[in-house]
Amino acid sequence: MTERLVAGLKNQQLIALQEEFGLSGIAFVIQCSNLLAAVLLQRNPSSTIPAYRELETIDIIDEEGRETPCIDSNPTAWLFPRWKSQKVIYIFGTLASRCDILLPLEKFISRRHFAIYLSHTGVWIMRNLSRYGTWVNGDLLGLPGSGQPATETTLNPDSANEIRVGNFEFSLHPVPHVPMAYHNDAAISLLLELEALSESRRTTSATESASAIYRPSNIRTEAYHYLHDRSFVVQGDFEVCAAIQKSSGQYCIAKIYATRKAMDKAEAQYEMMLNFKVRRRSTT
Repeated sequence: MTERLVAGLKNQQLIALQEEFGLSGIAFVIQCSNLLAAVLLQRNPSSTIPAYRELETIDIIDEEGRETPCIDSNPTAWLFPRWKSQKVIYIFGTLASRCDILLPLEKFISRRHFAIYLSHTGVWIMRNLSRYGTWVNGDLLGLPGSGQPATETTLNPDSANEIRVGNFEFSLHPVPHVPMAYHNDAAISLLLELEALSESRRTTSATESASAIYRPSNIRTEAYHYLHDRSFVVQGDFEVCAAIQKSSGQYCIAKIYATRKAMDKAEAQYEMMLNFKVRRRSTT
């Protein structure tokens, strides 16, 4: 299992951790480098390991745009929740009796804020449960409803995923695991129960929409995670690589164009093909 795990890792941070103590018994890795790192570590003592139970200071050297060299030091907390093959879902929030990972007791962070689970394809999927929404890699997950942002997305398996709930930010590194056949159905059933509970406790007032201040004016339309290190050799002004569809977690093949001119040409060819199909159906 360990050898298979190492071979499947693309995330350099996870590769380093795997070499240090192994990851087969860990569900995912959380890295938090801000002023709330100590609070996260304190609230989740069972999700640490001996070597990482204290805050680590990471020096960030960034001389770009500065008149003089400078070193920034951020306290960093690490969490390593245990992996259990029979566990289908991990809940994040402030409610100690119902959550697997306890978030800081801060404004705009819900008692059950979001959940993640392993899909049948082995990709971790995140579902928002909070009316305040959850930011994932720059995209907003909202609540189900007409005209609302997507409530669910896949997590990029090959890099850290930047998560923000309220004003609290952290990184989540997914660890690959072999999914069980019943995971998807069981996780979705639990999520529906949690969403029903969350919906029943929501208040409806004229100020509610204004309180959800983390809904952006526009949502990025990006729908795929492009895995550039899993590319294919092709000829032309584009590249072909493996990708993961965010909404379903399905692996697929994506073509990325190097220039806008090449993309416009491809779109014109696609429209021509569709028109040809329509004309052909109408004449048969």
